[in-house]
Amino acid sequence: LGSGSGQGSIGAGYACSRAILPYLNEANAAAAKTVDDNTKFSTETPVPDGVTAVFSAVAKSLQGMQVDCADVGVYASIANGDLCALADGTIVPDDTVQPPGPAPSPTEPSPNQQPVQSPTLPAPEPAGGQVDYTYSTTGKDAGKIALDVKEIISSTDATIARTVYDSGSNSDTSLSSLSSDASNRFGKDRFYNIFRYAFMDESFFLQGSTGGSLPDSSYANTVVDKALGIAEDTDLAADASVILNTWMEIEHQLEQAVASCTDSSIDGALAVDTAVAYYVGAEQIKGQDDSGYLMYSIAEKSAARFGQSSGEAPVNTIIMKLFNDVQKLVETCSTRDVELRRTVDKIISQMNVPLVRNLVYYMNAAIDDDTSAVTNFIELYALATVPQVAACNPGAFAYLRDELIDYDWDNDDVKDILTKVRENLSCFGITCADIGVLQDAVAQEQLCGGGSKAVTSLAGYDPTTDVSGIASIDRDILQIDILMRMGATQQAKAIYTGGQNSVKQGTDAYTTLQDMATDDDRNMATNTQFDKFSKYYSNPYYADSAIMDAFDKKGAFAGATDDQTRRFVSDALRGMVTYMHGLQELYTAIDECKSGITDNGQSSWDRGAASLIGSIDGAKQTEDYASGGLLMYSLGNDVCSKFDKCSDTNVGMSSSKLVEYLTGGKLFLKDKECDSALDLVDVGITSSLEVSLIQGTLNAIAQMGSASSSDGIWGSGHALMSAIVPLVNDADSGSASTIESNMKFGSSLTNVNAVFDAFTDAVGSMDADCTDIGTYQATPARGVCPPDVVQADTSITLANGLYTTSTYVQDRALIALDLRDMEKALADGNTEVAQGIYDGGLNSDIYDKNGKKVGTRSLASFSTSAPLVMAQEPTYIMFKYALEDIGLGLYLGAPTGEYANSYVLKTFESQNRDDPLLPAEAARALNLWMYVVHELYQAVDNCKRKLVKDDDGVHSIDEVAAYYIGDSQQTGSAEE
Repeated sequence: LGSGSGQGSIGAGYACSRAILPYLNEANAAAAKTVDDNTKFSTETPVPDGVTAVFSAVAKSLQGMQVDCADVGVYASIANGDLCALADGTIVPDDTVQPPGPAPSPTEPSPNQQPVQSPTLPAPEPAGGQVDYTYSTTGKDAGKIALDVKEIISSTDATIARTVYDSGSNSDTSLSSLSSDASNRFGKDRFYNIFRYAFMDESFFLQGSTGGSLPDSSYANTVVDKALGIAEDTDLAADASVILNTWMEIEHQLEQAVASCTDSSIDGALAVDTAVAYYVGAEQIKGQDDSGYLMYSIAEKSAARFGQSSGEAPVNTIIMKLFNDVQKLVETCSTRDVELRRTVDKIISQMNVPLVRNLVYYMNAAIDDDTSAVTNFIELYALATVPQVAACNPGAFAYLRDELIDYDWDNDDVKDILTKVRENLSCFGITCADIGVLQDAVAQEQLCGGGSKAVTSLAGYDPTTDVSGIASIDRDILQIDILMRMGATQQAKAIYTGGQNSVKQGTDAYTTLQDMATDDDRNMATNTQFDKFSKYYSNPYYADSAIMDAFDKKGAFAGATDDQTRRFVSDALRGMVTYMHGLQELYTAIDECKSGITDNGQSSWDRGAASLIGSIDGAKQTEDYASGGLLMYSLGNDVCSKFDKCSDTNVGMSSSKLVEYLTGGKLFLKDKECDSALDLVDVGITSSLEVSLIQGTLNAIAQMGSASSSDGIWGSGHALMSAIVPLVNDADSGSASTIESNMKFGSSLTNVNAVFDAFTDAVGSMDADCTDIGTYQATPARGVCPPDVVQADTSITLANGLYTTSTYVQDRALIALDLRDMEKALADGNTEVAQGIYDGGLNSDIYDKNGKKVGTRSLASFSTSAPLVMAQEPTYIMFKYALEDIGLGLYLGAPTGEYANSYVLKTFESQNRDDPLLPAEAARALNLWMYVVHELYQAVDNCKRKLVKDDDGVHSIDEVAAYYIGDSQQTGSAEE
């Protein structure tokens, strides 16, 4: 195929390749990537690497696919068309470009694609000779520690091995000292503190703790000690000393290299060389798994188990290339270097590949041999990997910790454990393409392969675009919280300002929480929420100012405790920063919809939903393990039990509504109903978010009422108060002042009931529905609805048990009494009274979303409102068509759309009626009948948009029942 070719085989090749790629990927992910790259639909550069590259990639995958190359045959039209020859190396293709290294798998099951993509590799590196890296400093000497590992492996006695481990034999630094000095050297490092946080509840780590509630700072020594003292397994101890001690040392040295850009006292070149030395080590021959003793060697061995035994393991080729990149970047950096940071992050991610591979290998080995000689290795590799999940998905971490570390090993759980690991590979910064398929003899259950279906839903919301990057912003919040908890506040601040987990789509840069907090694009005409905040605080960067003060303990936080500032920062990031960013994206989507861009703003809408739900709650969670989410969706779930507003699955009503409205808005945009989407944001989404914020604030003040002023709840209370008072102020400035004065840092007031009363005074003028807020279940055991409010979620029974509603529709059912009273008046000859009831209503009150009476419903209004509310409904349109005067658009001299009202009024005017009750019968058969049909259509429309209730909080199907059955109806009776 030539450039610009119009041949149909471009389309045929694209279609056929899609059919075979899943099988190729399972057998050889790199080969699948080559085929995918060369068969994508392109008329400009079809098959860019050449036909033979495709043939060669397929040929090398056939064995793994259990396909006989002879059955495929020889393609005679090209020189290298013999697949068997290509497969066994009899012919060497002269135009082939070797399959690149690991790439994202098309069957990757995680909803949050890993934030660090593996670089494309050149041709596979042959084995032999020196590993590709040239040292420029004495950092190379650190690699001698590999010889200590060698001696531990070869020791026949655990006591000798312990001596080598503790005192060293070949290096100036002992393996033990890498752990015993960790708290002094690694104390501010991100990974070190994440591991210590994950081990916080592990009793055998706490035993060695000197800080009381904090885990053993030299946890790696504790593991090696048990490997030698209890297991008496020198191989286990050797692996532990590498994957715990030297792995963390490499991470530390890389962090030092990054820090050297802004700290002249750090020798960046020395740090990089030292990191490489600890990774490769002495006596390591390139690409050989029977030489060397450090991470490079472990990576080679694990790669062989996964079918990568020819030449240097791809993961090592990737890592060594990245090390060389870091070496060059360190030489030129003078400020905080984003490219250097990202490159370092990629190395750390790839260093997880051999750890996860070995975890999978030993889990499979234990299926037929579950002795401690094997299961100890499962626990070891779990200790080296699972802690990283704690900083990514708390619910998944709790499950994996129980299954792999705390509980006795159970072979029956292998498949479920592997599923959970696979779902959370993004926590390690890798994908299934990096891991591959276990090809060792022990293989029975695979981590990857088998065509796992991709999961894209975010807690029930289904994005149609890739939002994994922005959804992962909650991992930044989680890691900030962990680091502040562990005393590494400046590292937490660095994540806030520089980002860590949320990679901007199509770039190699991070989205940062500070970017969100200072984004001037929030100030858009449609985003009235931002206007309320910026005016209230007289500062468009209100959240950033407060958060930076909290990090630095300045201003209002000068006297705050560490726990108070931690909880303030976490809740402010959720309730102020991501809250407003999510709304900004939703309003941007509406503007894009109105401007007519390609997808009508659906991509921006997806980003808004992801900013409000996040990757943690968006991921599939294991039953009995709390998700630990940290965005607005999780706030509604966190507090719903306090107000008796949780579903059976512990999802808060406000969170459930949020997902419903987000789903409905996406459908509006798809249909280019931009104004409907705007109404949904202004009325539904903001209402749901306000409910969560109010519930969170009320829960905080209730706890503050009985807490010491030094307790952390004051930090949460101050943050949640700060997130809601601008909205309260817009409704009632006095209420806002009361709430703020009782909940801000340094306040001498903590009047719980005063805060509840303030919300009661303001809520009627806010977007939030007070009945959705509910009643606080503990002291003060009250809600915020005014005393005369009707609760929207109050059920009623119609027709002595014929139908029980789930929402309050008694007011609708009472329209039946208007018909009754009309009939009484008409029977008595009081036509004017009957018409007054018809026109103005009598028994059926109208309540607003907060349960306050705002008017009276009438039978006439069912018809007079029809042209507006029923304009798109087929049954109503057919009636209009059938009744109107042709060409005039009239019925009985009035607009056809109000035909029912016109007919009823005509019956009132008639003086010689054979049936004096005809007006009431007409109102029932025309006005009420069509309105019941309208509510049925409304129920269908809500279902399409995934909305359970109307904007007034009532189920449409309940309204149908209320209008059809009515008040006082007895089942089966024509008289009552």
